[in-house]
Amino acid sequence: MQRSVSQRKINRRDFLRVAGGGLAGATLLGAAGCGGGGESGGGGSESGPLRIGAMLSSTGVYATLGESIKNGLDLFIEESGGEFGGRQVEVTYEDDEGDPQVALRKFRQLTGREQIDLLVTPISSSVALALVDPINQNEVLTINPNAAANALSLEERSRYIYRVSYSNYQLGTPGAEYIAENVGKKAVALAADYPAGQETVAAFTAAFEEAGGEVLQQILPPLGNADYATYLTQIRDAQPDVVWAFFAGADAVNFAEQYQSFGLQEDIPMTGCNTWSDPLLTEAVGQACEGFISATQYLPGLENETNTSFVDGYRQAYDETPNQFSVFGYDVGKTISQAIDQAGSTDQEAMIEVLNGLSFQSPRGEITLDPETHNPVQNYVMARNVFQDDEIVPEIIEDIGSFGMPTENVPGMS
Repeated sequence: MQRSVSQRKINRRDFLRVAGGGLAGATLLGAAGCGGGGESGGGGSESGPLRIGAMLSSTGVYATLGESIKNGLDLFIEESGGEFGGRQVEVTYEDDEGDPQVALRKFRQLTGREQIDLLVTPISSSVALALVDPINQNEVLTINPNAAANALSLEERSRYIYRVSYSNYQLGTPGAEYIAENVGKKAVALAADYPAGQETVAAFTAAFEEAGGEVLQQILPPLGNADYATYLTQIRDAQPDVVWAFFAGADAVNFAEQYQSFGLQEDIPMTGCNTWSDPLLTEAVGQACEGFISATQYLPGLENETNTSFVDGYRQAYDETPNQFSVFGYDVGKTISQAIDQAGSTDQEAMIEVLNGLSFQSPRGEITLDPETHNPVQNYVMARNVFQDDEIVPEIIEDIGSFGMPTENVPGMS
């Protein structure tokens, strides 16, 4: 689908490109200059710009996610007048390329030469896990906008790292009970064969079977798979009542299109997590994902005041509908801003005290950072994709309540 490009969008992106040199440069929002700033480890001055290092991905498989997170964060900073706690906000964006070695090198640059006060990173769980020790050693307060590895809330939990998205447990568990009780008792569960897929399938299987369902088969195609014919044949041969699947990016697009073309869409209900109702997928495949049922923490159509304002502002700024990753970027900004406001300071220890249990109104609704896991507790809904007016519109079926991250007995964890 080709979108028209508004004059506002061109002007704003040209400004950010000039100010920041794209994702690899510094975005100065409300900043008068580059002087001042803190030292690595949050021990620096509370005057001068508040320096945030945002290490995302602008190239590679996570580039679209990186752009969405950046857009959401930039929007929140702009709406805040370019200031948090009275300090002008300066964001230095770096591309980690989804590569742990690149990320470690960029981390040293940000905490050394750039002397950042706060870190925002990463998208990839492999990068996140590689950064835990350096973050702890350098005592760098970090907000995680996406990386979902369960271990980040458990054995790798750090007093300096707080996640605003979800864990893989929260991708697989919500919706399992609803599906078992309302869609079908016998399921085939699929996900790409990498840690996120493995953890997500394990979470769904445990919750589905606890609710009285039976997972007939777990299927784990390789990450980056292009042809799902073999796996779709396995689904057909298993004769399940329902299919549950977690894929992302191009894998999700390929699977959804092939599920329809293989003739399964009308015979076996397709269910899964938030991927199936997110604009990144629905706008890419259109009618191919009609009827898909998802458990999700965010829809652009959620009816709350914060979301209405966010969606309007995002569309005006970027001429497109926000996706869940745009929300994560926006909530990174809100998390930092709220922590500073409630602490009454940009002192790192004061902010950490506030972050443990911090609650605020997100476009998702109210979220709370659990002090035990540093992971958000958030509300979920079941949604069904409806095709109307030549586009997919996810419609809420049922509110299924709040889900957090347990501290023990997590499926798929050794």
